Amino acid sequence: MAISDPILKIDQLGKCFHRTRGKRSRGHDAVWAVRDVSMAIYRGECLAVVGESGSGKTTLARCLVRAMKAEQGTIYYNDVDVSSLAGRELAAYRKKIQLISQNHYEALNPKMSIADALAEPLLAREPQPADITAELHRLLALVDLPEELLLRRPKQLSGGQRQRVVIARALAVRPQCIIADEPTANLDVRLKRKVLDLFRSLQSSLSLTLIMITHDISAALYLADRIAVMRHGQVIETIRSDEFTMGWHHPYSRSLLGASLPVKLANMEGK
Repeated sequence: MAISDPILKIDQLGKCFHRTRGKRSRGHDAVWAVRDVSMAIYRGECLAVVGESGSGKTTLARCLVRAMKAEQGTIYYNDVDVSSLAGRELAAYRKKIQLISQNHYEALNPKMSIADALAEPLLAREPQPADITAELHRLLALVDLPEELLLRRPKQLSGGQRQRVVIARALAVRPQCIIADEPTANLDVRLKRKVLDLFRSLQSSLSLTLIMITHDISAALYLADRIAVMRHGQVIETIRSDEFTMGWHHPYSRSLLGASLPVKLANMEGK
């Protein structure tokens, strides 16, 4: 990957949750889900954020799209501080950086047709496309889905098809950056590779910046330019993916590789 200007810069970001103590004690305990995270995400790259469950990956993603407001630190998007944006300015920012949820079942309204689900963000876009139908067809083509799905409802689609519709819906507002939360969760190796290849194709054809939140090291190595390793809410190191298996980095990063990684990666690459 050629180094470009950062599209996102994060400076000392922190997100805290307050947990109520037991009945015999009073007050709350502060739990820092994200602590002192600083990093840059470069325009056009794929950055994978990896770590075990509870390491703070999804909380970081939700802070980046301002679905959660951080207690400390600053987020810069194209050198603009977005930490205090509100109203129309916040809405405009959220169109530029879209979060694709891990749960594609909940991301789609079961009462809406696929056409209505895809048209909803289009109707909110300024300016709106002149031909909504043509735009719907364009979105389906981007994610390699047939046009006859437009009249169906989410329950009539397979899990893989629903996932692609959710991706298409995120692309409807023409974002510059996509954050995909666990996009390969619960998929076998064949479907996992198809999803990753789809993201690779979209990244290239649409000049997207991609942030992939995952616990799957093999998926990160397959797709990402760089890998940021999170543990207990902190980014302990960021490594180029082609250097991740060299063994010189943090012991926790090495532990994430796991004994089965070479087999998984070989299967992913079709070797």
